[in-house]
Formats: sequence, structure tokens, C-alpha cells
Amino acid sequence: MRKRILARRAPIRRPLSHVRPMLGSAILAALSVLAGLFLTIPYPGGGRFSFGDAFLILGGLLLPWKEALLGAMLGGALLDLLGGSFFYLPWTILAKGALALAAILARKLSHGKGWALPILMLPAPILQAAIYLVPYRLLLEEGALVLFLMDLVQGFGGLALAILAERPLRALRKD
Repeated sequence: MRKRILARRAPIRRPLSHVRPMLGSAILAALSVLAGLFLTIPYPGGGRFSFGDAFLILGGLLLPWKEALLGAMLGGALLDLLGGSFFYLPWTILAKGALALAAILARKLSHGKGWALPILMLPAPILQAAIYLVPYRLLLEEGALVLFLMDLVQGFGGLALAILAERPLRALRKD
């Protein structure tokens, strides 16, 4: 009888398996926000060049798809909220989600072939910049093309950094 009472009072220990998927998303979002806050170059006429896209692409290349997608959209949204860019918030969620989704699809389609991944990732920065072109045209009729080109530079810069860092980080993950 006493053993049964003690067994009922013992705390139930559950593994943290339900928390682990959220950790990848949270770390990805935090890294992209930190890079967006501290590793930025302001555009002339508004906007900023951010290295946060490199982390979002890396998340798409290294993390499971749900974590990568959630982390990318959350990181972009938090950066816009912290920067006061409330108008761009829905466009950022779409653009960063598309960027991560393109990285996820490129990873799946490349099947680990090193040469195929950069080629399959080429449409990602173009897609992101095209999504941002809509609010640019709504707000600024004259400077929209310049901001579009700057977004292309940012996207391809983040893509280059992510592809350079992907193989060493994947090797660390296997160890």
C-alpha cells in the first residue's frame, strides 16, 4: 500500500521533446534579429542592408522545414516590429517565409549534391525582392526600383554567405 502512495506522489518526468522544435525556430529568429539590428548598412533614402537573410537561408538549409519556416517569419516580423516598420510587417512575413521555403525546397531537390544547391537557390533572393516590390510601389513610386535592386543585393549577399557557411556547419552538426 505504501509503495502505491509513493508512486502517485512522484513527479512525472517528461522528456523535453515537445520543446526542441521550438528551440530551432527561436534560435533562428534571434540570430536573424541580432544580425538585423547590429550587422546592417542603411540604404540611402530609407531601408537597410541586413545580414539576417544569411541566417534565414541557413535555417532553411539546416533545420527541419517547420522550424526553418517559423523561425524565418518570426525573425523578420520581430525585426520589423523593433525597427518600427509596421507597414512592411505582412510583406516581411511573406518575403522571409518565401526565402526560407526556397532554401528548404532547394535542399530537398539537390539531394546533397554540392553543385546543385547554389543553382537551385538563385530564385530565392529574386522572389524576396519581388514580394517587397509591392509595398515599395504602394509607398514610393519613384524610389521603388532602387530599393528593389538593393534588396536583390542583400538577398544575393545573404545567399552567398549562407552557401559558404552551410557545408562547415553541416559537418559540425554531424559530429
